[in-house]
Amino acid sequence: MLRVYVLPLIVSVVSLSVSAQENPRQQLSHAFQLDWQGEFTQVIEIAKPLTTTETLTTLERGRSWMVLAHAYQQEGRFQDATTAYEQSLHLLENDKADYAGALNAFATLYRDMGQFQAAVQMQEKALHLYERDDNHGAAAVTCESLADLKLSQKQVAEGRRYLARAVNEATRTIDLDNDYFASLSSTQAWLAEFDGNATAAISGYQRSLALLRQLHGEQHHLVGWSLMRLGKAYAEAGDLRNALDNMHKGLSILGQTAGRYSATYLAAELAYAQVLDALGEHSQALTLRHQAESLLNNLYGNQCAGCRISVTALSRR
Repeated sequence: MLRVYVLPLIVSVVSLSVSAQENPRQQLSHAFQLDWQGEFTQVIEIAKPLTTTETLTTLERGRSWMVLAHAYQQEGRFQDATTAYEQSLHLLENDKADYAGALNAFATLYRDMGQFQAAVQMQEKALHLYERDDNHGAAAVTCESLADLKLSQKQVAEGRRYLARAVNEATRTIDLDNDYFASLSSTQAWLAEFDGNATAAISGYQRSLALLRQLHGEQHHLVGWSLMRLGKAYAEAGDLRNALDNMHKGLSILGQTAGRYSATYLAAELAYAQVLDALGEHSQALTLRHQAESLLNNLYGNQCAGCRISVTALSRR
């Protein structure tokens, strides 16, 4: 469930311990901290009451809606996420930087629902706002995300162009952390896959994984999904044993972090089933595939006609 991590561009997150004595502003900061850690159920519990807390400013309530929307999105609650993102945009419209950040985050929801053109339009609008403010860090993140979107649509030339710009923008700022560089390396690896360069793809995913482990530790959903991406690259290179080993580790981490009934885990399980099938474990692969598809259908229900996880390509979320 990897995705460009846009939310830290909105606020500076401080490390806070859980306490019943936290005031609303501390609770909001703590919600962003939990989102960064992948604790989305807790984010919803904390952020939902904050959206109507009168002691918070309009800007802060807009941010509450945004982090709530992102948590809903990660749990596969797309209708709730859409409503929350719309609320955040309404409340943040007078703050250019926050509004652009909300657009970026909202775009990832459209991507997850398979509505790529709408996602691109939102992110290009956010990029225009960042350009006007000479915000090179945010522009780098947005260009990297646009490259990811273009590759999702197999528009390789456009993806390559946005990726080159992301690299250029990153050289003009000191505001980017290893979450960005991990995501950049992963997208570069994906481009290498399109170019048929399996060695470069595996190397890029390994570099991304190392950065994420350094930043988040082993038990984090981003690390789990990165292992899935690395496993897919090994599979495409014909190294099915290494593919299966990395994917098995990734599944284990995702099961403990995102949860075994999350959209993230089920998408990863489908990818794992593909490798099992390629190894000749047809019965086990078929059982896993049917189970994951059934649970995904139950999760999404009738939320939207185009909702899907990009499983085959293992696109980052």
